[in-house]
Amino acid sequence: MVLRGLSFIGDALSHAIFPGVVIAFLLGRSVFLGALAFGLLTSASIVVLATTRRVREDSAIGVLFAGSFALGVVLISTTRSYSRDLAAFLFGNILALPRAISLYRRWSVAWCCLLLALFHKELLLVAFDREAAQAMGVPVFWVNLLLLVMISLTIVVSLSAVGNILVVAMLVTPRRRPGS
Repeated sequence: MVLRGLSFIGDALSHAIFPGVVIAFLLGRSVFLGALAFGLLTSASIVVLATTRRVREDSAIGVLFAGSFALGVVLISTTRSYSRDLAAFLFGNILALPRAISLYRRWSVAWCCLLLALFHKELLLVAFDREAAQAMGVPVFWVNLLLLVMISLTIVVSLSAVGNILVVAMLVTPRRRPGS
């Protein structure tokens, strides 16, 4: 994410899944699945908008971030039955996770690790030189979509445990490289 200049994507996706959380809550469904659905929808929308080259990737992220979060606020304000504190959304609550979410989280993390191992070269190539990757026959659209889907999945599985604020920090905090 940092290599591609997508530090803002973590914050944007963690806010863009809010309408999915609200819709799932209103329908009495799993908040995890609602958040995941909106995360995937937002990721796909960002890649499609950025691929057309009419809108830059960071502009697409900003527009979808603001629009999705606004939709979530509008949806939550229309219901009278919602009384839950938003502090859980901001800071998370690792002690209140149901077993089902824990199982979803384990499988999601396993899938992300597997996908990273399988597509490591393609992800690096597209991150460093998109045009060269395209010339070499790498499906840049699908690699970009894969990256954003994995970021969405990571955000969704982490959000209920650590909250919105820490998810953003966790994704963009630089890591020390071995030997440096």
